[in-house]
Amino acid sequence: MKKEFSSIAIMAVAFCMASCGNKSEFTTYNNEKHGYSVDVPSWMTRKDPTIGNDGDGTIFLSNPKDMWDINRIDIGGGSDGNWMGEDWTPENVKKNYESAIEGYNDLIEHECGDNYYSYVRKDEDEYFTRYKRVFKGKKDARVTISHYADKEEKLGGDVAKHIFNSITIK
Repeated sequence: MKKEFSSIAIMAVAFCMASCGNKSEFTTYNNEKHGYSVDVPSWMTRKDPTIGNDGDGTIFLSNPKDMWDINRIDIGGGSDGNWMGEDWTPENVKKNYESAIEGYNDLIEHECGDNYYSYVRKDEDEYFTRYKRVFKGKKDARVTISHYADKEEKLGGDVAKHIFNSITIK
């Protein structure tokens, strides 16, 4: 009886750790004004909940005591359409992408689709900047993940993929 109870207790703890841990890895930031959301690691601290033009975004920091923390996630968006105030078309997205990456000589990845573009930069100091911008109608959402190489496990790789894949525009 004791052995059976121990096995059940161990399985229960393992199940809780597996399921509970996955639920708390990320929290969702919602921007009601511009109608977008994005997941961010739950261990990061939100700072300045309304930044940018008319409070269109926010910052999540790895060190909440340092506003200039460079291991961070910057989130922004808009609902004004392209530079002519029109819906974003695949052609406009491509033009914006080409303009965004022009002059960067430290790109290690970049990609453009009909309704998004992304790139990854890495400088000589092993500092990464990952950027993704998603478009829908007149709306857009932008996420920049910045970090040094020692934070790659916490902010790069699969974590960055999760964040970028979670960007949703209503």
